[in-house]
Amino acid sequence: MEEITKEDFMDYVKVQKSGLVNMFMTTTVEELSGLSKEKQMAIMKNYSDYKEMFSDDKKEETQQDMNGRLCEEEVCPDCGHNVDDCDCK
Repeated sequence: MEEITKEDFMDYVKVQKSGLVNMFMTTTVEELSGLSKEKQMAIMKNYSDYKEMFSDDKKEETQQDMNGRLCEEEVCPDCGHNVDDCDCK
């Protein structure tokens, strides 16, 4: 199994939250994140575990967008964390 670091997971989440690509398009995700297909698949398979392990904010505040989907409020484009909890400022 591929070893996944916090940086790997955050790179994956950053692409995911951008909304630019279907996360099953592994070649495109690799181009955007630098993550191999194997690492992407490991993250997909164990997403909840990595989220719990690597997220600084265990409780994510969500809201519904116009289509009724859940989305995060005010996400930092650099690290993917809620802007109130972000250290990038």
